[in-house]
Amino acid sequence: ARAVGSFSDISDVRAMQEALEHRALHDGLTGLPNRVLFLQRLSTRLAAGGASWSVLFLDLDRFKALNDSFGHAAGDRILTVVADRLGSAVTAKDVIARAGGDEFAVLLDTVEGLVDTEARAARILDVLDEPVNVDGSEVLVRASIGVLVGDASYTSAEEVMRDVDFAMYASKDAADVRTSIFHPSMRRELRSALELDLRLRRALEQRQFVPWFQPIVDLDTGRAVGWESLVRWEQEDGSILLPGAFLPRAEEIGLLPDIDRQ
Repeated sequence: ARAVGSFSDISDVRAMQEALEHRALHDGLTGLPNRVLFLQRLSTRLAAGGASWSVLFLDLDRFKALNDSFGHAAGDRILTVVADRLGSAVTAKDVIARAGGDEFAVLLDTVEGLVDTEARAARILDVLDEPVNVDGSEVLVRASIGVLVGDASYTSAEEVMRDVDFAMYASKDAADVRTSIFHPSMRRELRSALELDLRLRRALEQRQFVPWFQPIVDLDTGRAVGWESLVRWEQEDGSILLPGAFLPRAEEIGLLPDIDRQ
């Protein structure tokens, strides 16, 4: 009896495959898992059930301004520092990912409800608040955090990320709030805002923004000495909307100059 065989050393090929897989699932700058791998880990956690879990979604405030002021190399330095500090503020079972740009996601694998989640989010804010040295200058890095405490109603990682994203934007919109807890009403508010965006654009096309004039009266003589011009939105059904109902949103989406010209 005899055996005839052929052998090849494929160590280099395997190493290359592993390197490619790592690049596909990790951020090249920080070395953290990317959004794809984070969703995979989150899906696994959802399937496992058991103890409570939470997801935090962070966005760095004024990062574009820092990037423009100090340059992209400095911006990269800030992102790596943020990644390191996030790692120091969580446990070994938790998952940190760079979700894209200046956004980071954190899966808290095991939490004891909302109070514990808020305490751990506060810990993250504390470590991020330490100044970062950039080319000899100290730079303050602040973040807005959306918080979602998981429950059995979530069946997919995409649903979780959608809702925690709502919470993060709620945090950014509030000037004095850095952490916002997701609530289902946030979905309705976003839909309402998107509907208002569309209505504003259509109202511009249909020239529904008109000036109303309010007299400025001299109380001694009773005579009108001037006029104040006030914008009104005259809707198709004949109803009138006052500026407070639409101007703040128009300013957010950049339509204020167009309304002003009209």
